[in-house]
Amino acid sequence: MAAENEISNRSSHAGWREKVDFLVAVCALITSIASIWLSVTQSDDMQRLVQAQSWPFLGFSTSNTETNTVSGKPEPVISMTIENLGVGPAKIQSLEIFYKGKNVKTSRELLRACCADASGKIPEDAWKQTPILTSSVVGRVLRAGQTVPFLYWSRPETDNAMWEKLNMARFEVEKKICYCSVFDECWASDLESTQAKPVKSCPVLENSYRQ
Repeated sequence: MAAENEISNRSSHAGWREKVDFLVAVCALITSIASIWLSVTQSDDMQRLVQAQSWPFLGFSTSNTETNTVSGKPEPVISMTIENLGVGPAKIQSLEIFYKGKNVKTSRELLRACCADASGKIPEDAWKQTPILTSSVVGRVLRAGQTVPFLYWSRPETDNAMWEKLNMARFEVEKKICYCSVFDECWASDLESTQAKPVKSCPVLENSYRQ
């Protein structure tokens, strides 16, 4: 009888030990799954954090005055500038410029579209006194806070009728730009809205604005 009780107790202890071992194994499995889930979640969070810290956002500004660095006085200068207002570099892939729906590829085409005389001509003397300065935009990488003026023109002392026309017309210039981050996330923008549209990639355009 004592032997039977001892066997029964051993069987009972063995059964409890199996249950405990099973529970320990289940707990270990749950802990492993939770650790993997946390690792994946934290990895995604870190990736999003890095991308947020490398997010570019391009904007546009235009002005008709500039402060002289020597005299400190304002001078009449028309400028059209693209600036990176984000926190990461922007790779500019394409830029289109329009005036009243007409695509223009250079500053001279822009002047012809906005400011030519009745015959459609633009007087060459208009920029002989103060040449129009331009910069290429497509293919450049703008770091955060960097600007690039794609048109810069000081007001001529004489023969300034075209400068005055451009001064009025600069608010009707339309832009379309496409740019990407260092992670090749791309956006299309009109440089006016506070939101850029995410796109899969930027198109290669033959009618991009050159300078």
